[in-house]
Amino acid sequence: LLLSGIGCSDPDPAPRNGPASAEEINRPSVSVSYRDSILDSYRLSAESVLVLMHPDHRPQDVRVSAALLESTAGEGKIRFVRYLASQGERSVPPVLEVIDRSSDRNTLVSALQILGQIGSSEATGAIKEMLENRDSWVRIAAAHAIGDVGGEMAVQALEQTIEDSVDTVVAAGLVALGKSGDTKGIKLCGRKVGHANPRVRAAAATAIGRLGTLEQTSLLMPLLKDPDSGVRFKAKRAIEYLRK
Repeated sequence: LLLSGIGCSDPDPAPRNGPASAEEINRPSVSVSYRDSILDSYRLSAESVLVLMHPDHRPQDVRVSAALLESTAGEGKIRFVRYLASQGERSVPPVLEVIDRSSDRNTLVSALQILGQIGSSEATGAIKEMLENRDSWVRIAAAHAIGDVGGEMAVQALEQTIEDSVDTVVAAGLVALGKSGDTKGIKLCGRKVGHANPRVRAAAATAIGRLGTLEQTSLLMPLLKDPDSGVRFKAKRAIEYLRK
């Protein structure tokens, strides 16, 4: 009965097998009323809703997962993160809707993790907006997501992040630059090897090790005498990597 109700209130004529169509991928799909109806059904009988989380039920599977991502907490939320990430580009539109609507930290962090794992260029605009969120944990998640997507856009977006007023956000921005794969990020990382916070210096060393060449060992040599043992360790590893 619950499954029937969901289907009747929000019909989906999409094919149940084969690749997703362009219409299906780009379709806005999780309204507030849909989210609330899914949550009500989930509270009454979780299994009757969870059975829809299978590609055979596309696009209901990602719609249901996105609705519950926004509405649940704890282990349940982790389950929906994993499923949405596993479905790739099909998950991007409903996850973007969640980001656009939600103000909950855990939901936004989870949604950004999904978009980073998918690596969709379609999501870069929304991720960049989250780099300016008032919550530092959301900014950290957005930085990591941008780094996972990578490319020149990532370096441009992260330039502001490494000037953030919160050191943990700066460190996340440097790690993200390292993940981006764009060597233009080396110059930005070089700015932070003398930062007051050892976590930031360590992140800068790691990023330079990922992005640089033998030439960049000169940026790291001073860190081998850093007062913080963690920074010295990261610098040594980065230099060893660059010398290979």
